[in-house]
Amino acid sequence: MRIPDRLRIGCHDVGVLLTDETVRHPDTREECAGYASVGLNRIVVGRRRFDEDMPESVIADTFLHEVAHFCSSTFGLGLTEQQVEGVSGALLAVIRDNDLDFRA
Repeated sequence: MRIPDRLRIGCHDVGVLLTDETVRHPDTREECAGYASVGLNRIVVGRRRFDEDMPESVIADTFLHEVAHFCSSTFGLGLTEQQVEGVSGALLAVIRDNDLDFRA
């Protein structure tokens, strides 16, 4: 999946950082695959976790997972972590299973 540098969620221009550096959640400082910061209009996704390269499918799922978190917060959806995991996994499956490409 081509992960953009920026995307618009609601009226927010959200920067997306895809990094080779270790990603640490800003609140817990624990190593993680990615995080969404609504206050900073930023999504961060790592290519590596626990000193290993993550598969492309995990990176794509992480990106969609963080987009779902951002949407949940921005639009007041109140999704639980389990619901976010379900939504991101389902969207990735639909995109992949149907060879969808949203570029014009």
